[in-house]
Amino acid sequence: MTRWERFELKKFRFRLQNVLELREKELQEKQIECSKIKFLLKSQTDVLDEIVFSIESAKKSLENLINSKNLDITLIESNKVFVKTRTFDKENQKKLIQYTEDLLDKKNNELLDVMRKKTMLEKLKEKDFREYMKNIDSTERKELDEVGLMRYSR
Repeated sequence: MTRWERFELKKFRFRLQNVLELREKELQEKQIECSKIKFLLKSQTDVLDEIVFSIESAKKSLENLINSKNLDITLIESNKVFVKTRTFDKENQKKLIQYTEDLLDKKNNELLDVMRKKTMLEKLKEKDFREYMKNIDSTERKELDEVGLMRYSR
């Protein structure tokens, strides 16, 4: 009988492996949620930039209308209404962006919490594995000591 036949290795098994896998899945889901919210925030910011650009263009157009020789009151009034409407849209878009940023902060905090939990489990798994390896080394040392004693006694 060889040394390895007598020394049966038990496969390392982390008792919380299922929980760790759940945490990894939860982490992936939170990362996807955060990336979707970031994409949404980017698109909302683009809309705000478009609104600001249209307001600036309308104001320049209004200045040109006022400074022109042919004053068209209806055109000037419609331009003023447009600027007011877009300014209202701008304020609503800012509120929407603020809401989305708050939501992103909340989701980032949740993501960090899940990352901490996962990291804690990974460290626990590493600690258990080191303990497992220590036990294997100890068992192997004992086996080698027995082999040495048996050879010495012959």
